[in-house]
Amino acid sequence: MAGCQQSGQEIVFTGELTDSPSKQIYLSEVTPEGTLLLDSCLPEKGKFCFVLREKQKELRERRQTPHFYRLSFSEENGFTTVAKNGEILNIKADGMNLVTTYTISGSEEAQLMWQLDRQLSRFIDSTEVLQTIYENEIENDSIRSRINEVYLILADNHTQYLLNFIASHPNSITTIPAFYQRYNRKIFFPEEENLALLQQIYQNLVILYPNNENVQYLKKRIESIEFKLKTP
Repeated sequence: MAGCQQSGQEIVFTGELTDSPSKQIYLSEVTPEGTLLLDSCLPEKGKFCFVLREKQKELRERRQTPHFYRLSFSEENGFTTVAKNGEILNIKADGMNLVTTYTISGSEEAQLMWQLDRQLSRFIDSTEVLQTIYENEIENDSIRSRINEVYLILADNHTQYLLNFIASHPNSITTIPAFYQRYNRKIFFPEEENLALLQQIYQNLVILYPNNENVQYLKKRIESIEFKLKTP
C-alpha cells in the first residue's frame, strides 16, 4: 500500500473490501482479443492497491486514452471498469460479490461504467424474480403468459435506458459496453439490426480516440457487417 503513489503517467487502483475472500485479487485488461492478466495481490486487512506503470514510451502513450480493466477474485466474482493514465480509482465493495456491491470514484468514465453495472443488476434482479414465479406456476398458463409480457416490458425499458445512455454520453468510451451489454441469451442490440447506432458510436469516438484499439474494433465490426449485408 505504501507504493500507491501517482506520478501522472500511471493508473492506480486502490480498494477497501468487506468480507474479503482469503485469496488473490486479479487485475486484468479487457481487450477486443481477450483478457490479459496484468497483476495480482493478496488484500491485507481488506485493502489492496495496483499501480500500472510502463517504462516504454509507446505503452505509456497508449494508456493516455481510456481502456477497460477487470478486477476479480474469480471468473464469476469481478467487475470491469475504465481508466487511463493520471487517474486514481478508489473502490469499495463486498469482496464476496464485487459486481453488485462495488462503488467507485476517481473518474467520470469509471462512474459511467458503474451506472451501466447498476442498471443491469436491477434488470437481472427483476428477471430472476419473474423466473422464480414462472417456475412455481409452471402449470398456470395465464400467469406464465403474463410473466412473459412483463419480461418483454422490462427488456424494452432496459433497452431504452441503454439508448438514452448512449445518446447522453456520445464522447464516452463506455458507449461501447453499453451497446454490447447482454444478459444470458438476451442481446439488447443485435449488430445487424442496429448498424446505424454502431456507426454513430464509432463516428463519435474515432474523433477523440483514433488509435484506441477498442474504437478500431468497432470499425472492423462495421466493415464486417456491411460486407455481410452486401453479400448475396
